Amino acid sequence: MDNLLNDGNFDAIIVGAGPGGAATAKALTQKGFNAVILEKRRLPRHKCCSGLLFGESQVLLKEYFGGLPPEELYCKPKIINASNVVGYEEGRGFYEWYWEWPKKKISFPRDYLNIWRDKFDFWLARQSGAEILNPCAFKGFSLERDMVIVKANKGKESIKLRGKYLIGADGASSKVRDILDPDFKKTYMEVLVYQVYYRYQPMGLLQDHFYVFKNFSPHALLGGLHKKDDLLAIPVVVPKGVNPRPCMEDLKNFLRKKFNLKVGKPVRQESTFMNSISFTSKFCQGRERVLLVGDAAGLIHMNGSGIDTALDSGYQAGMAVARAIKTGGDAVNLYYDQTQDIRDHIGECNKHQQMFPVSFLSADGQPCG
Repeated sequence: MDNLLNDGNFDAIIVGAGPGGAATAKALTQKGFNAVILEKRRLPRHKCCSGLLFGESQVLLKEYFGGLPPEELYCKPKIINASNVVGYEEGRGFYEWYWEWPKKKISFPRDYLNIWRDKFDFWLARQSGAEILNPCAFKGFSLERDMVIVKANKGKESIKLRGKYLIGADGASSKVRDILDPDFKKTYMEVLVYQVYYRYQPMGLLQDHFYVFKNFSPHALLGGLHKKDDLLAIPVVVPKGVNPRPCMEDLKNFLRKKFNLKVGKPVRQESTFMNSISFTSKFCQGRERVLLVGDAAGLIHMNGSGIDTALDSGYQAGMAVARAIKTGGDAVNLYYDQTQDIRDHIGECNKHQQMFPVSFLSADGQPCG
């Protein structure tokens, strides 16, 4: 039997303790509203990510959270300059890889910060001022009059929570989005990002660079490499349904033959899905009393950069909910209007993205944008 966790009502129930969820909660608590964050895994938890704070993310952290993360969250090298983010292809050699693009002709800091994502998300969630339930797995929701009823599993206990609004900040494979709009998944393609951390050994590549490799395997879209303390983070990106492990071996063999790079023992592996929603311009930002932010809404920048859009859309969602509660307005419409600049910037970034061939940008294999 489900237990009712809160005697009263939350102003917002947020699913996901990443940057989008934390930013939503931060906006709400700053305005005096109460929010709870549900995170399915125990914090701090690992998350498949480059762990780079690009320039826009730094600007947003200062604006929304009052500053950058503390020193204990950074890896060595702490700074990877934008000029040191490079792509490589046989026959072309090294070339500049754009992971960020100016917004309304305003450029962002070019010193990217190298962080541990597990520590960063945990710090950010604690800065939000919201109650955090973890591990607490979201199971579903229903709309009842002017409330949202959320079902979740807190450990082995089934619970129900009541709130005025539900915020889906649960990533590219959002369960909140799938329940809200089951047919939406037919509109996009997915790719798998598989990342392995290996013990660092001296290599024939520069330690303060972020490398992106293409055309090293017939089955992979791209791979990467950058240093984090005494580890090398090596991701490969493959179409959904393709086994990434042989592609990882292809990349390692390529690195050994081309750059005399030998990796040490594997320490940890992680994976996540990315989707092509942002390339279709068919975003899913919510309806009624349910709002979606960050990857869950398809709000993601060029080449898979998602921390900045999660922070920005999450904060705007929180502000929209706060305003709707105070004035009786429509939170989803307010949120949509407030994020026009995010969508416009995504469209501009898509013109310069280098990750995906057009065949992966929509569900029907046609170019989008």
